[in-house]
Amino acid sequence: MGLLTLALHGAVIYWVSQKPVPVLPIVPPEVPPMSLGFSLPAPGSSANAAYLKTPALLKLLCFWLLINSFLFLNEYMPRPYTGQQR
Repeated sequence: MGLLTLALHGAVIYWVSQKPVPVLPIVPPEVPPMSLGFSLPAPGSSANAAYLKTPALLKLLCFWLLINSFLFLNEYMPRPYTGQQR
């Protein structure tokens, strides 16, 4: 039974290897056009001009709020247990 199975598998492998390989067409790759995305508006645009006209006090307030929010988060973030109690 084993020899019959081995002979059958050998015949199938020989039969498959004798089939001609189909020739695939050569298709050149299609390169999509480049698209560039910018995170900041171009200089002189309306969004940039609006920021430049923002009063200095408002900019300072925004900066102060940003820094204090990081300080607040740093103070109240849960820390992993290190084995030492304060």
